[in-house]
Amino acid sequence: MSRELASSTRKIAASPSMENILLALLAAFVVLNFRAEFYPSLIVLGIETAIYCSIPILLLVWLQKRFADSEFITQRRWVFGLQAGAVLFALLPFLMQTVLRNFSLGDAWEIVVLSMVLNAAWYSAVFSKLRGFDRVAFLLGSFLVLFVCFMTQNVATYVFAFLYLAASLWWLLGNYWNRVQSKAVDIESRSLPVRGLAIVITIPFLLTAAALASLFGPSQTTISLTGFMPSSGGESWHDTYARSGVGDGDMLTAGENASSVGPVESDQFIEDDKPSIYDIMSEKYEGPVRKKNQKNRAQEIDRLASHMHNAVQSEQSGRSFRTVRKVTKEKKRKLDDRIAKALFFVEGEVPVRFGIDAFYHFDGWDWTKPEMGEEQILNPPFEVQTKFGKPWFVLRSMKREFLTAKRAHRVKILRLDSATLPAPPLLKSWHIPLVKQKHLFRWSPQATVVMAGDMIPSHTIIDMVSEIPNHHTLRDGKNLLVPDYVDNKIGIVDKLLGLANQGGTRTGKYSPLEEDPESPYRQVPDNDTKLRLEKMVDDLTADQSIGWKQVDAIVNHLRNNFELDPTNVPPEDCEDSVGSFLDQQAGPAYLFATTATQMLRTAGYRTRMRSGFLVSHDDYDRVARQSIVDSSNVHMWPEVCIDGWNWLPVEPTPGYPIPCNVQTMWQWAKVTAVNCINLLMRNPITTLAVAALSFFLFWFRKEMVVTFSWLLWNVGMLLPGQRIKLTRKLIDRRFWAAGMPRPNFVSIGDWYSRVDTNAASEFVKHWCSLNFSANSNVDNNELGLACKQIVSLLTYQRIRVFAKDH
Repeated sequence: MSRELASSTRKIAASPSMENILLALLAAFVVLNFRAEFYPSLIVLGIETAIYCSIPILLLVWLQKRFADSEFITQRRWVFGLQAGAVLFALLPFLMQTVLRNFSLGDAWEIVVLSMVLNAAWYSAVFSKLRGFDRVAFLLGSFLVLFVCFMTQNVATYVFAFLYLAASLWWLLGNYWNRVQSKAVDIESRSLPVRGLAIVITIPFLLTAAALASLFGPSQTTISLTGFMPSSGGESWHDTYARSGVGDGDMLTAGENASSVGPVESDQFIEDDKPSIYDIMSEKYEGPVRKKNQKNRAQEIDRLASHMHNAVQSEQSGRSFRTVRKVTKEKKRKLDDRIAKALFFVEGEVPVRFGIDAFYHFDGWDWTKPEMGEEQILNPPFEVQTKFGKPWFVLRSMKREFLTAKRAHRVKILRLDSATLPAPPLLKSWHIPLVKQKHLFRWSPQATVVMAGDMIPSHTIIDMVSEIPNHHTLRDGKNLLVPDYVDNKIGIVDKLLGLANQGGTRTGKYSPLEEDPESPYRQVPDNDTKLRLEKMVDDLTADQSIGWKQVDAIVNHLRNNFELDPTNVPPEDCEDSVGSFLDQQAGPAYLFATTATQMLRTAGYRTRMRSGFLVSHDDYDRVARQSIVDSSNVHMWPEVCIDGWNWLPVEPTPGYPIPCNVQTMWQWAKVTAVNCINLLMRNPITTLAVAALSFFLFWFRKEMVVTFSWLLWNVGMLLPGQRIKLTRKLIDRRFWAAGMPRPNFVSIGDWYSRVDTNAASEFVKHWCSLNFSANSNVDNNELGLACKQIVSLLTYQRIRVFAKDH
């Protein structure tokens, strides 16, 4: 009975105290409530949290069942193992994040770091009986609560933080009085009651903290850190799941170098030298743009508006893009110059493309935008929806299988003189603060979203959400199945898509190669280059199935076989810029885009030329934590309509990043496996050599360990202080390699003497003298001879023979 009671007492001693568990749980509630504000699925978050909470508890229960008492918290190897387990358990959220992101779930990496710290705090709380673990749990939990309180303004989070503060004060006071009581000389003396004193001290402190919080408010105390976490994600460690960045629109700054906006007076409102999109293209490819005449606000409003209207109308009628241009030098601008000339700022993941204009007619020289008539792609209608309490403009587009993920960006307009919304491809929704008028936006004839008026006002902040295609799904072909369109205008949709039968229902799949050669998106100049393009396209697409595989083949041919050379432009007297580009097999980026557009059209796909801005990692400013976009970011790329509805960007120019796309975990594993197999097949000799080496290392791994230990022992014999330890480790390695590892409860003398009765006597004598004797005076020469003797007697071969016989 007494034995069972003692065992039970020791088992309870290994269990954590309720105070540590309570503090860890409150810290977890603070972090989880912060994550739940933005996490896309509360069910997944709950399952993930349950897994994290249960693993340390199950490990503790298993250890208590394996050991009849709390022996595992005192054994050195188990303590080291549990400490290593804390590190591995803290890394679990990182591994979980790599899995969840393949299903369009997950957090920003800063939140992942918080989850890792939370895991370490919870693990330390569960095993708080280990030496120092209770303090680690308390410090980590306090850090989490303090850090999250500066990152959020959620009331529920502050409630949990308030409870954590009360519990932590109670715990600290309890530990203090327990320590005082344990040091009392009179064991019968009673210290002050812990509970009563904790209440007396805690309540006034918490009331004071609550009064200060209500007086100043969280919005005033946290404004300096709102942009710190999570990051906007423009650096090399950019994060698809980041949710905010620098500047929340409430700070007041002035001038063209504004990283956020506010209602202040500045020169930007007095003078207007903003370049239009046409000017920006000219500056990029034909030299510096001419500065507009400065306009003073004191001028008559009607006169100024009339002048601006006439200027816009003249530019609209003459806008084109000539592919036969002069050679221009690229200017490398300093950061200050870039900020001063910034057209807009971008927060969010980069690289990203922002489309401004679209061309569809090409005559061999110029890209233009003549009247299209009824031949155009169907544009989805707008509607205003309330999301998170704010009005969002949403495009009612059809849900497609190949659009499997989304990403967000924030654009801050500065000097962009354009009514076109600078939008990433496959725009889904956008939000402008305090704007909810449905008819404020419309579709242009070039299928771009434009705002009513001459231009988007300066200092406008636009939040945008766009969809990301899955190229693997596009290549499968199933993606071209058109779903039912739930609208009364199904007849118009079917007519434009060419998919309606007499019954008004949709059957089969949409073919990207419709017989519509008269479409403006299929137009190719009728010249000698047209025949060359037809032959090239036939050769490239002959073995590829219709759809995205053919698009890939054409685009990859240009990326792999042509050279990017901005100075290699066609001469001014050239009548066919695409033919000149094919002859030179080199040219600037806009000729790559032009040639790819013509090749895709020749293959039968409706394609348009898109002009806009390419924002890359080089444009990111670490100080402002946002990307700077100026005229040097001007870029052109093709967009192909493969499903009759969505314009998908492609990048034929080598050296430029391909458009953003996603893949599932299974697709990634499949592609990785195929790439590995192809790599092995292309290098058969190297593959065989690596396989043979791997087999050799695996088969002779034990012999190699023994050999390495023997070499290390020879080096250690030069150091008198390491001889005895390295000799014992060498002999133990030989027993392990022979399949006879020494158990912990067997002494080295008993175990070694099994092979040779007299081999270990001298060595064991020196071992005991050095480790257990108070006065250990060992002669180094005798010790060296004893070590060499046991190593020569207990050879690896002899131990193997003994192990085989016994």
